[in-house]
Amino acid sequence: MPTKNPRIHVVLEKPLFERVKGLAKKNGLSVSLEARELIREALRYGGSKTMRVYTGKHFSTMIGKYRAGRVGNLDDILVEQVHG
Repeated sequence: MPTKNPRIHVVLEKPLFERVKGLAKKNGLSVSLEARELIREALRYGGSKTMRVYTGKHFSTMIGKYRAGRVGNLDDILVEQVHG
C-alpha cells in the first residue's frame, strides 16, 4: 500500500524493543505509533544542540509553581527554566 509519509527502519536490541512494546501496550498504541511518539518527545526536549541538565533548583521552582496552580505542563516549565 503506497503512502506519502516517509518511513524509517530501525533495529532495536531485544530489551529496548520489549520496553517500547510494553509502553505501546500500556498506552493502547501500536509499537510503530509508540516509537513515533518517543521520537517526537526526544526531538522536542533533547533535539537541540545543547544538552539539557535539570538541577534541584529547577525542580524546586517547578514544584512551587505547580503547588501555586500556575503550571499546566511541568515539562514545559522545566524547559523554560533551563533554556529561557
